Amino acid sequence: MSPLDAAREAVVEGATSDGRAGAGATPRRRLLTVSHPAVVSVNQTVYRELARRGWDVAIVLPRRWRHAYSEGVVTPEALEGMEESLHPIPVALAGRPQRHFYLTSCRSLCRRLAPDVAFVEAEPFSFSAAQWGLALKRLGIPFGVQCYENIDRALPMPVRMSRSRVLRNAAFVAALSQTAATLARSWAHVGMWQLRHQPFPTGGAYPRRQTARSPLAMPAAWSRARA
Repeated sequence: MSPLDAAREAVVEGATSDGRAGAGATPRRRLLTVSHPAVVSVNQTVYRELARRGWDVAIVLPRRWRHAYSEGVVTPEALEGMEESLHPIPVALAGRPQRHFYLTSCRSLCRRLAPDVAFVEAEPFSFSAAQWGLALKRLGIPFGVQCYENIDRALPMPVRMSRSRVLRNAAFVAALSQTAATLARSWAHVGMWQLRHQPFPTGGAYPRRQTARSPLAMPAAWSRARA
């Protein structure tokens, strides 16, 4: 059993998969997601399921966006049941997934929302991952990023350095494939990554803040976590 698995079992004992409290279950946990895909309501489905299973979900997303499937500007539309979870924020370079960034104080917003864990739904070399990763790291909030990239593209050195820093600071990575996970390991230059099969976390299963000495039990909603 890895230290990560041991931590998960120590933190929660008896929590159920639908978020109901069991023996030893902790209070409702708060998840902050930063997600430009969530501008399209169908992409909020996974977060609505997490809310159903006991998580308090807050989604930070662009106030205005552009994409190839719409001729005009797109504004966020809430999936039924997620109306109170959306926090639209102005962004610069709307419509550019890797280069947009949020025109707000990330640290102030994180303090106000007070998440226990965060997920930045963006590639580790993106501007938004660097922006939010820095704020979350400084506040001691464990966070993860996605890694769908399966080609080791040539990037400018500052971007490569930022990508490595984001991955080193991340507590978990959502890798789309084994190739993406292998690339994440090579870019981070640290440790190893452990495959997670459970599609959603159980309610109340995770610590509120990252500490220097305690291992993290991170949400299993995403496919890979650092051991």
